[in-house]
Amino acid sequence: MQNLKFAFSSIMAHKMRSLLTMIGIIIGVSSVVVIMALGDSLSRQVNKDMTKSQKNISVFFSPKKSKDGS
Repeated sequence: MQNLKFAFSSIMAHKMRSLLTMIGIIIGVSSVVVIMALGDSLSRQVNKDMTKSQKNISVFFSPKKSKDGS
């Protein structure tokens, strides 16, 4: 309980530092969330576009040639 009182009094004594720390944490967490959302959205869009474009594609594999060219 005494630790909580000490923490609260420290926060109140250094209001500007506490405010800047909170802003930094908010910006950091928001940045991670936005980057993750953009990555997920981009991945879904690429998968959707690839699926759409692969409907009329045929892939043929030819056997490897030997070293002597035959």
